[in-house]
Amino acid sequence: MSELPPLENLDATWAEWKSGRGKAVGIVRSVASIVSVISSSLLIWIILRSKERLTTKYHPYLRLMLGLSISDIILSLSALTFNATTPSDMSYLVWNARGNQGTCNAEGFLAIAGSVSGILYTCSLNLYYLAKVKYYKTDKYIGSKLEPYFHAVPIGIALIFSVTFLFKHKYNSSRDGTCSATPIHEPPHCSGYEDGEVPEGFEIPCGRGRGGETFYRVFGLVTLFIPPIVVCISLGMIFRFVHKMESRTTRFHGAGAGNNNTQNTDNSMSRSVLNRALAYSTAYFLTWGWTILYQIMNLAGVWSTTPNVYAYFWNFFNFLQGLFNLLIYMYPHVKSAKRSSGGNISWCRAFTKVFWSSVAGFKEETTHETAAPPTSIVDNGKSVMRRTNINAHKISMGMDESSANLLDWMMEAKIKEWLKSLSRRDPRACIRSFFDDVA
Repeated sequence: MSELPPLENLDATWAEWKSGRGKAVGIVRSVASIVSVISSSLLIWIILRSKERLTTKYHPYLRLMLGLSISDIILSLSALTFNATTPSDMSYLVWNARGNQGTCNAEGFLAIAGSVSGILYTCSLNLYYLAKVKYYKTDKYIGSKLEPYFHAVPIGIALIFSVTFLFKHKYNSSRDGTCSATPIHEPPHCSGYEDGEVPEGFEIPCGRGRGGETFYRVFGLVTLFIPPIVVCISLGMIFRFVHKMESRTTRFHGAGAGNNNTQNTDNSMSRSVLNRALAYSTAYFLTWGWTILYQIMNLAGVWSTTPNVYAYFWNFFNFLQGLFNLLIYMYPHVKSAKRSSGGNISWCRAFTKVFWSSVAGFKEETTHETAAPPTSIVDNGKSVMRRTNINAHKISMGMDESSANLLDWMMEAKIKEWLKSLSRRDPRACIRSFFDDVA
């Protein structure tokens, strides 16, 4: 064993780090976590106000948002203790470290379970949008066929990783006070000690958690690199589909099949659908993009050159997804309430009004079956399905009547177009068309 460091000098060596960046990062992380817990709790309360809808097959979106909010609360609970759960062995390095290995294990378990399930629930939400918009799947079909996988995959994978890490002793404290980002216990006071040795005055053995690096790499691949690909691909497919719908609408109206107001309404509907999916994807990247960038810089070996301010942004945004989700979820309703009042109330007052009203919990009479029947317009002799009662400003991806109207219109238009193309290929129709032309 090499010459051991003087343990009595650790407090003086790390005093500046502990009282400076270590304390500031811990406070920023915990404050952001408290905000996120409150936001996710409010969102869950709003969703549960419509519990009669939550238990039916017609609103998988609500249940996905419920799962995402619960995941965010689990993750945020692991970080709102102001480093109090960090083992006291690290008290010379981590501000307010008062815990032990048991509290560190609990914090790490919550952090891994909440982060993994939250990341994968975001993927489920994007796949829900993709199935709903591009493939014309109804909420009833999604609820019975797809939604079980949308929940089982995030929950199952989160439990696999969190339990495995617990048994492999991967929950160890980092210099910033978190117990989920350091798979091997190698603090400064373990310098010169062999794995398994416990320096005098400490309790946790050095080198704890060593081994199983392959499984840890799989964890990084599944949670940090595959989900962004899924989110980007699904968002790109939605964007491509919406762009095609806008082009088709523009072509129909450009041929004289409608007026400019109708054209603007249809284009606004498509943009609303895209913006909804884009908002949740943006929230995902604002929350987890910092962690992904850290892993990339760590693999490239340039992490040590990163300015300290990066740590503050990382720990702040990494625990704010609950706030982002609440704002995105409430925005269509708040905007509608503000518009209904003629714009005479502030955004804050509109938010309060929506929150305490039945609008936030969805109106009882709003169902997919109440959508008005489609009408038709004529484009060069072809009948094209179109909804006439769609309010483009209320599109919210299948959560209300206007959304149902849009999605029904897209599905029925595609079905009617397919049936017409099939009838034109019927031999009898071809023969009749031939003799009509000859006559």
